[in-house]
Amino acid sequence: MQSISRLLVVLPAVVLATVPTLVPASGRAAPVAAMPREHRGLLERHCIKCHGADEPGGNFRIDELPLELSDVRTAERWQKVLDALNAGEMPPAEEPQPEPVAKADFLDALAKAIVAARKSLADQHGTIHMRRLNQREYKNTLRSLLGADVDVSQLPLDTDTGGFDTVGVNLFMSANQVEQYESLAREALEETGLE
Repeated sequence: MQSISRLLVVLPAVVLATVPTLVPASGRAAPVAAMPREHRGLLERHCIKCHGADEPGGNFRIDELPLELSDVRTAERWQKVLDALNAGEMPPAEEPQPEPVAKADFLDALAKAIVAARKSLADQHGTIHMRRLNQREYKNTLRSLLGADVDVSQLPLDTDTGGFDTVGVNLFMSANQVEQYESLAREALEETGLE
């Protein structure tokens, strides 16, 4: 009977596969990607006239664009700037053009900032999302621990992200789901005659 009590304590813990970590392995915050302030002048000289507060062209405002690429939306907006400048679409042909060297320096700095932003924004900074076991994992765990083959179809559906069904952010767990997992564990114990 003591082993059954111990098993009931262990099984819910098995459901929660990881413990979140909030600090990067290095112990330091990851650097934020940013455009150097010296390039703000090029934007003010060649872009603000059409992409400022007064009727922004293409509904795109440069004057509100932060230099730090600290979120995906800002990085995407800077990518649009990079694409338009590289394609020669901006500034328009009838407007004054930046000096070739200044434009090349700006594009180089912007490309580096975007690469850094991709790395920074894709990195979870050591954070591991607490997650439940998906249906397949829980079924296999019960089979391995107890030798029971339990129907797990009543558990929450597993969201597929890029072909993976074990992505932590998709496998969150509510109080009701904990009860579902416990109910299946009890069913597995009954099936094996351990309860």
